[in-house]
Amino acid sequence: MKVKIKILLLLTISTLTIFILILNILVNTHKIYNYEVNRINTKQKVVMLTFDDGPEASADNAILDILEKEKVSGMFFQIGRNIDQRLYNKDPNIANKYLALQRRILTGPSHSWIGSHTYSHLNYLSRQKLAVQELNHTYKLLQKIYQNILKITITPELVPTRFAYLQYFNGMDYIGQKTNNKYFIRGYLGTDYNEKRAGKNKILHEYLSHLHPGQIFVCHTRNYAKIWLPELIRILKNKGYQFASFNPNSPHYYQKYGKLVD
Repeated sequence: MKVKIKILLLLTISTLTIFILILNILVNTHKIYNYEVNRINTKQKVVMLTFDDGPEASADNAILDILEKEKVSGMFFQIGRNIDQRLYNKDPNIANKYLALQRRILTGPSHSWIGSHTYSHLNYLSRQKLAVQELNHTYKLLQKIYQNILKITITPELVPTRFAYLQYFNGMDYIGQKTNNKYFIRGYLGTDYNEKRAGKNKILHEYLSHLHPGQIFVCHTRNYAKIWLPELIRILKNKGYQFASFNPNSPHYYQKYGKLVD
């Protein structure tokens, strides 16, 4: 009887020990992988302007004209398929135009930066393996761009990713770990992508009504940006806001203000 009790006690202790170890692994993994971040953790008046769905030469150059004139930075989350089709186009005129655009983003006076916005801009809810493949492929495209223009080796933290449609679902842990992404960039999404329905005033109202220190604004690579973006920047400046950048060479590198948090 005593032997049986000892065996049961040992089994109980062993089971409890294994449970604690598994729980510890899960907790530590959660600490390492936040999976989504929405803002900079700061009380300082600073925001981040981000632009999705490029590269598109006309719209991106118009946005850069504004950023450079206002002396603020932007983050361009680009779709891998667009990079493939435009930067590596067989027509040298098209390829050179997009190489010049990427060079302007990364080395121009706006101190802007380029990140990944997946390859095909799909819904990846039930396509997690495809998401991993696409993110890794887009990352390789970005590696070539950064190596070619800045002569640097990038990491997913230096050059972050934003999922299409700001997706967040069960399985992000799998995708994050398979692509070495500790987090994916989200933020506040307005309706600048639907300018015909929204119009300038609604776009401005949406962003300004969600203004707070550390906010990340999700905008889009569209020509309509030249209608509302200059006014948004001027209003934010009048309110005392600065503009953070993912570019580590920028005087307003985001880590000078705080960490990215959910």
